[in-house]
Amino acid sequence: MTELKGTKTEKNLMEVFSDESQPPDKYTYLEKEGYDRIAAYFSKIQSIKENPENRFRKFDSLGKPIDYLKMAKEAREEGFEEVAQIFECLKQNE
Repeated sequence: MTELKGTKTEKNLMEVFSDESQPPDKYTYLEKEGYDRIAAYFSKIQSIKENPENRFRKFDSLGKPIDYLKMAKEAREEGFEEVAQIFECLKQNE
């Protein structure tokens, strides 16, 4: 298998993992540390993610829709067929 380290595929996997694994209140600690403006920004992004109209879509950490098909294409181009299939499966489950 091709080396994953440093590839677009590695970056994409980390983005998806980060979005899936962190709780909705992941930025509340910023408020406690005095970073109110940053916390408000991330709170707004979280509200976009939680909007009922978006309940089947996944968003990256900046509130932008995750493009699983683009990620699958990049994984294939880099020689990661199995990872490409996982991204396609995630797209089907949106």
